[in-house]
Amino acid sequence: MSKKVGPGRPFQPGVSGNPGGRPKDTPEVREMKELARKRSLQAIEIATEIMENPSTKDADRLKAVDIILDRAFGRPATAVEIEDHAQDSLKQLTEAIRAS
Repeated sequence: MSKKVGPGRPFQPGVSGNPGGRPKDTPEVREMKELARKRSLQAIEIATEIMENPSTKDADRLKAVDIILDRAFGRPATAVEIEDHAQDSLKQLTEAIRAS
């Protein structure tokens, strides 16, 4: 039995939905990324100076810590809580049908 194509699965197994792949960066974007990479060590050094300076405001020091940790370990995953009102509506509709 083969897998069916349906909602949430619009493509046959093994067939890409994006055969051309991710679009390539423009030359301007590539240049900007390269310039940013060249300055990344300097940026981390500045963030470290801010973090270690006791006369800097606590909020600025914490932001520097945040920046350094994000670069070292990546940003933490963001949890998003989604309420499923559709499930509640379906339950109410089912109860209304049974009551009639």
